[in-house]
Amino acid sequence: MISPDSRRFGPRARTGHLRSLLSIIGATGIRSLVPVAIMTGALAGPAAAQNAFTMRSTSPFPGLISLPARWPDAEPRSFELSWNIASHSISQQSGNESLFMDGETHTLMARAQRSFGSRIRAGIEVPWIAQSGGFMDSMIDSWHGWFGLPEGIRPSIPRNDLKFVYLVDDQEVYRLDQRAAGLGDIRLSLSYDLIEYEHAAITLVGGIKLPTGDGSKLTGSGSADYSTGLRVSSPPARSERYSWWLDFGIVRPGAVDIPGLQESQQILYYDLALAWKAFSAVSLLAQVSGYYAPYESSIKALGQAGMQLGLGADWQISKRYSLRFGIFEDIKVETAPDFGLELALGVRY
Repeated sequence: MISPDSRRFGPRARTGHLRSLLSIIGATGIRSLVPVAIMTGALAGPAAAQNAFTMRSTSPFPGLISLPARWPDAEPRSFELSWNIASHSISQQSGNESLFMDGETHTLMARAQRSFGSRIRAGIEVPWIAQSGGFMDSMIDSWHGWFGLPEGIRPSIPRNDLKFVYLVDDQEVYRLDQRAAGLGDIRLSLSYDLIEYEHAAITLVGGIKLPTGDGSKLTGSGSADYSTGLRVSSPPARSERYSWWLDFGIVRPGAVDIPGLQESQQILYYDLALAWKAFSAVSLLAQVSGYYAPYESSIKALGQAGMQLGLGADWQISKRYSLRFGIFEDIKVETAPDFGLELALGVRY
């Protein structure tokens, strides 16, 4: 059995779940709903939703550096409560570094946004983060077995176990093997609408992450991060069935409070998404989120660019309430959580 105590880790972690996700879509007959969705979408009235997944990385070590997440457009005041679950199963070794991650990260996030005038919006995000063995291992193992997908290190490690270990020169510099939870790093954001064309709107965005979390629990980095960027999107006021957006910018991280981890001087991030109003109250979402290497490291999960794919839907329950659900996959294997779920309740007030 592979164990971080051996100081030498085993084979590369498994490939993603994207093929099994597509297989399930085909097996459940979802394809038969496409013609219905097209016909229903043709009768849709209001614009497609511009809600989006909060797809910043929740991988334990890269997640210590705060990457901006998408905010809804054209909402004077809004509140959102989301629950994100990310599963990790990685064993990597390169040069003098070794990394082992087995466990789940649960993030409960409260987000609020308010407009000031017609162009300025301010927001705050308050996360509560828990690192644990979780409960999804059995489901993921059954999923792999059903479709005959490779399991990577999963068959060699206990189910629902928690073990995050990072070694440098065969010396253990960090270990977490007991459940830990606490307040994460609070993030403040500010945006300014620069200009709106017929087919696109451009917004300047910026933010600061405050060191309110705890590095020993992997809930915070121990220092402030700063970000600035641009948001290009379809105009929120347009009455169409499709909407899109592209966010990109730079994060300047502060020092991470874990020995041996050297953060990059600046990190480029991007977030590209498309929403299709398939039904009168339901928009289907497809989103790709990525970032350049967060650390100066030879380990793939730490020192290479990460990329995730999110697929799901946003249901506008009423004029005030919406419900969003998504499934996440690391389309660049072993650079992000290998599988994730998100459920979010949005409120306009």
